[in-house]
Amino acid sequence: MPELVSSIAAIPSDKTREILEFLLNGDLYYVKASKQVVFAVKNQEEAYQLTDALTNVAMDAVSKSAIKKVRTNNSLRSKIRSAIARIDLTNSNKAVRIQAVKQLLDNPSEAGLQAIKELLSQEQDDDVLELMNVILMINQLKNGEHAQKMAAIKRLSDNLEPAIKNTMVTMLNALPKKVKPQNNWP
Repeated sequence: MPELVSSIAAIPSDKTREILEFLLNGDLYYVKASKQVVFAVKNQEEAYQLTDALTNVAMDAVSKSAIKKVRTNNSLRSKIRSAIARIDLTNSNKAVRIQAVKQLLDNPSEAGLQAIKELLSQEQDDDVLELMNVILMINQLKNGEHAQKMAAIKRLSDNLEPAIKNTMVTMLNALPKKVKPQNNWP
């Protein structure tokens, strides 16, 4: 399955993200008889309304026994999220790229960080670039050596992103009591 996700993600199509999203959400199935990949949504009659995943053509409703869910696990879902993030990070629409970076701000995965590093030099928009750099600084703050952490704190001190404040508060709360600053900073 990981190879299949990589293959799907490499297809330059508007359907690619949609298929990965359905797979991530557990809504991707295949018809047992034909192995046709479909989106399936349960209707009120306890049947499943099918739509061809590649053509978006509606199909007849079938019983649950006629289809089988494409299964995922946590590792595969992580790979799917990373593939979707990469698709969004390379989208021509700035708003989509900004939203993708903001999703990574709260919980950047290794694959997401790697994608940011690879795409940083290609990004042309200053707002998107700034958010990409914030993610890298947050990662440095969490995982860097002492000097790197101090440099990240200095660089991020003027930024109002909630993810930065949350990271710093979490790090401060993890300090031993006698090392914590005595001010009322949250």
